[in-house]
Amino acid sequence: MARFFYFRTINLISRSRKLKFTCEIAIFFVLLALISSIISIYYEGKLAKHSNELINLEIKEHTIQEWLTDAPERNLHNKLNKFYFRLIEDNEKFDLNKKRYYFYLLAWYPETIKFAIEDMNSFDYKNLKDKYKLKKIEKDNEETFDFVYSIYKKFKSPEEWMTDSNTDKYFTDVEEKTLIDLLNKNEYNTFQINLFFQELNNIIDEQKKEISKEIRLIDKKSKEAILIAFIFQLLIFVIIQFMELREVRSAKKSNK
Repeated sequence: MARFFYFRTINLISRSRKLKFTCEIAIFFVLLALISSIISIYYEGKLAKHSNELINLEIKEHTIQEWLTDAPERNLHNKLNKFYFRLIEDNEKFDLNKKRYYFYLLAWYPETIKFAIEDMNSFDYKNLKDKYKLKKIEKDNEETFDFVYSIYKKFKSPEEWMTDSNTDKYFTDVEEKTLIDLLNKNEYNTFQINLFFQELNNIIDEQKKEISKEIRLIDKKSKEAILIAFIFQLLIFVIIQFMELREVRSAKKSNK
């Protein structure tokens, strides 16, 4: 009879042990999934923040790249057109007033520089703005606007001054030196704008590299944290199983 109760007790302990082990395995994986999710959410938040910063820099870089093309292109057109005028200047077949032609070259600059100033002010780099004298560029551009529109308002239509040689009379009181000085000043300011965006582009590139490096580091930390959590939980699980195994052995000995 005693032997019957002994084997029945051992059988019950064994079944209870298997059930408990199964439950603990299930709890182990549930906890692992929960902790992994918490770790992932924490690091995903950091990754999302850096990813947004990277996207914002990409958007800024798009604006920068436009000016790295537009600014030198504006100056190149100006230089080429001045060169073309010198080629035909003494040719009797061409009757083109130099002042009117140089005014045509100058008129392209104010709006272009205005848009550049707006984009430069959209960036929070005061030292860079001071270095390339943004305030002076703004003042010079206002001066150019005033001059251009003082001539524009004399025309009957925006196209008249280029299509009708009679508009030469509007430039009688305009000194050639004034036109040339303004043209040179705008050409120089456009060159400064190009240098501003070149340097800004280098700064943005460095920031992108740092953020990309930080993203890789966060991703690595996330994987390491999940691995450490898994090892830590596994260690606790093994310790618990070891202690329970000792209890079972003790129970078997006491039943004998």
